[in-house]
Amino acid sequence: MKKNTASHRACLRLPGTAALATSSHDSTNVMQPVSPLRRILTVLALGAMALCITPVSAQDLISNGSFEVGSPVPGNSGQLQIAAGNTANLPGWTASQAFGWYFRASAWGRTAPDGSFNMNLNSATGQNTLSQSFAVAAGDTYTVSYYEAKRGNGYLDTTVSVAAGLVTGAAGSPVAVTAGPSTSIVQATAVNNNWTLHSFTFTPDTTTTATITFGNHYGGGQGDNDGVFLDKVSVLGPVSLATTTTTLTRSSGTVTPSIYNDSLSFDVALDPTTATGTVRLYDGGASGTLIGTGTLSGGTCTITPATTALSVGTHANIVAVYIGDTTHNTSTSVALSPAQVVNSGGATALLITTPPSGALPGVAWATQPTVNVLDASGNIVDSNASITLAITTGTPASGGAGTLIGTTTVSAVNGVATFSGLSIDTAGVGYRLTAASGQLTPADSALFSVTAGTVLYDSTACSGNFPRKTLDFTPVAGHVYTLSFSLNNPTNSVVNCLIGLSPKTLADNTYNDGTLIDGFWNSSGGTIARQYNGGGNGTAFTSTGSGNGYRGSHGVLISNYEVVLDTTAVTWKTSTSMSSALGTVSGAAFTAVGTTKSVQVWVRDPGNGIYPTISNFRLTDTAVIVTPTYASWATTNGVSSTPSADSNNDGVENGVAYFMNATGVTTNPGITGNTVTWPNGGNIPSTEYGADKQFVVQTSPDLVTWTPVALGDLITNTSGPGGALTYTLPAGAEGGKLFTRLLVIPN
Repeated sequence: MKKNTASHRACLRLPGTAALATSSHDSTNVMQPVSPLRRILTVLALGAMALCITPVSAQDLISNGSFEVGSPVPGNSGQLQIAAGNTANLPGWTASQAFGWYFRASAWGRTAPDGSFNMNLNSATGQNTLSQSFAVAAGDTYTVSYYEAKRGNGYLDTTVSVAAGLVTGAAGSPVAVTAGPSTSIVQATAVNNNWTLHSFTFTPDTTTTATITFGNHYGGGQGDNDGVFLDKVSVLGPVSLATTTTTLTRSSGTVTPSIYNDSLSFDVALDPTTATGTVRLYDGGASGTLIGTGTLSGGTCTITPATTALSVGTHANIVAVYIGDTTHNTSTSVALSPAQVVNSGGATALLITTPPSGALPGVAWATQPTVNVLDASGNIVDSNASITLAITTGTPASGGAGTLIGTTTVSAVNGVATFSGLSIDTAGVGYRLTAASGQLTPADSALFSVTAGTVLYDSTACSGNFPRKTLDFTPVAGHVYTLSFSLNNPTNSVVNCLIGLSPKTLADNTYNDGTLIDGFWNSSGGTIARQYNGGGNGTAFTSTGSGNGYRGSHGVLISNYEVVLDTTAVTWKTSTSMSSALGTVSGAAFTAVGTTKSVQVWVRDPGNGIYPTISNFRLTDTAVIVTPTYASWATTNGVSSTPSADSNNDGVENGVAYFMNATGVTTNPGITGNTVTWPNGGNIPSTEYGADKQFVVQTSPDLVTWTPVALGDLITNTSGPGGALTYTLPAGAEGGKLFTRLLVIPN
């Protein structure tokens, strides 16, 4: 899918041997005789104009296939007739009885397609046949070909049968062959009076003897002088391909270790040098990743992969695979030795890969920040750089200002700096952290908030013996509501205990599990289950005397419960968790149904007066800053067109305005000296910089070809609000000019 893009441009003007082939359906009135001593090349036709030349190394298993050797006995009408069962008359062939006219090439107006003789079969298949047997091997595929010309209404029946096992045929040309597996296969041909080349293949499943038999298939109406002509019979065995050896070495100038994005070349040599065709270069063995191809010339080629084909690391199994040609077999080189080691480039920038989470004022974050040291291509650099974290200037968006507490400077280990124990002492919504280290391009984190949330209800509203009541609240979008509480385990079983989020109010007077959006329900004293989406039976968390949570040893176990309603996305979600000394069980998120109006806490006492005790009750409301998408930003600001359009005709495309968070008429930033700065308005974090991300600076000498600027070549790239994207154009551009632009591809 093509993405909409937006861009802003700025321009700085600077000083100063031939292949033999036979048609798949070769029908001609006259065929010129060819020397019977030459090697026959059989052409397999799998479709009109689709040619395949069988290599000359294939063995022809048919003897005297063109009927050039023989001593026929005189027959009637002055022709030469074969004697029945006497192979001496026609070496290699056996006739079922005297029947076949053995013609010289010029007889009956026919010129033999090969040599001086051809065969005319003029009796029906059921009476007379001509056959020859030969050895075959199980699993090998054999190719049958022959020429046929009709004389009357008859045509050839060609049968291949095996003495043992089964044989499978494959469709031939120009008509299909009857396929197996069976003891025999048949090709029944019927074309015209011209010589026509037929072919098919067969595969036996047993090493045995095969027999090919030809007969004249005809109906009534033909005389003895009719029949069908046969010549140039061939059965080719499997092709024997020449063995090859593939050798892989580094080209001159390619070294190991190398630097990522360096140009690397590799030389491939084939033995014998007569091998032709394609060589493929793989990383990770012959079944690994294809990183380049080459075409052999004189048995050699050089392959130059893309500069980004090999990632940073050790590549110990780079191999060259020759795919073979019609006369040479495939082969794979041994792995390149020594291994190709690719190192990262010099350190240029930082990246915060793990932002804080679980942030409460003065409490160490549940998830601590991690910062990577990167080269210009985004690879982690083996660096021990000292990296410092600080609260980003201009944040949080509301609340604060806070102080970052803990060890804020650590040294990277193998290019990764891991922080621990950090916190911020003051609540605020929309904090960011900035990582800095000397001359490296700094990095900003994603937005996060430090807040315990607003307490809507606490234990003063619900505690003690399980009460029957509702506590109203009205959820709004962009918040997280958390209901948490603890329950003791009574000395005896409790039934019909319900607590959770419900769209009902007290006046509805319908307290049952069917009212829950999400929560917990104990209906019979043995199991407490999660109930969600109006009574769907969720996870059964425990059973009497065992398991996690509510039940266990009577009167001893206390369990903690949590129900969360998250309204930060378009679709509101709920989730649950339950924990005790026996462990923790969490429920998956479900889509919230209805409109949640209240938290319902209720017990239906069956009359035995047994109550669980509720404590630590709390309902909190936490506002969450959600970075707008382009669509939501456009809706809020009345922008009705795509990022590449300019909805208010101020010369700034919508996508660039979104990046700068410019909501009205604005102007593109100009160039000061050689430097251009775009303000980052906070809609897209700095971590989204790159050719495959949401924004990137590009340069061009001609406004046609644009090249991305590497992250390490930027002057600044900080997140907003109040952030900046700064780039200085280099001097000495070819032709004296260079253009730059900001390309924005918003999510």
